[in-house]
Amino acid sequence: MANERLGYRPLPELMPDGDEPAATQAARAHAAIRRKIVTCELRPGSVVNERALMEALDFGRTPVREALLRLASERLVVFKANQSIQVAPVGFEEVRELYEVRLHAERLAWRLSLHRRNDEDVERLAHCFDTAGALIDAGRATDVVNLDFDFHAFAWRNAGNRFLAHHLYNLGGLSYRLWHLTGDRSPPHMHELVNSHMPIVDAFRAGDEAQLDQAVTKHVNDAFEFVMERLKGHGLDRVRQIDIVELGRKAAR
Repeated sequence: MANERLGYRPLPELMPDGDEPAATQAARAHAAIRRKIVTCELRPGSVVNERALMEALDFGRTPVREALLRLASERLVVFKANQSIQVAPVGFEEVRELYEVRLHAERLAWRLSLHRRNDEDVERLAHCFDTAGALIDAGRATDVVNLDFDFHAFAWRNAGNRFLAHHLYNLGGLSYRLWHLTGDRSPPHMHELVNSHMPIVDAFRAGDEAQLDQAVTKHVNDAFEFVMERLKGHGLDRVRQIDIVELGRKAAR
């Protein structure tokens, strides 16, 4: 769907799943491998097997290599000196730097979106989590987090700045991966997660820039503190090595 406000067609990678098809094999390979990384099917610190990816995804070597180069620019994989490729590991310093940058980028995105908002935008944002209650009751925590992604993506998709949109898209992938590593999938926490967005909605509806900035700042800071506590609770060295299924089971308790 064309963005009439900006006068250009948004790039497929800036759209949620299903909105637009990836245009090339490399783009499709990028989307498939990125999904494996951000959902931790490919674990942090693990070595990437290009041949296995080619066979599993039915892509040739060239699109897979192009996809991995792009993922390296997003800091999701690392090309090592010994020619191996590693899924980017998770460390406390990386998490701190991620949230530091995300905080100020989101503040800017929400401010720009506020200045461009209309009644339709306000209603769309207010109803972003309408299905969350039913999803939580059904035990579909990942789908609730996808609503969270759509909520935050609303700001950078409506900010009118393509550079900021690309930047927050990349940060979003890293943040999404951290949720899969550390997220509490229990119903009480998922309801708390949904409710934590309401001050942002209220400030956006009121058109109060100062209130919106305070709400966004608190929301991102709270997310950072939660992730850090979860990483400490698991032990960072252990997080680097733990089987992601095991970690997910622990988080659900």
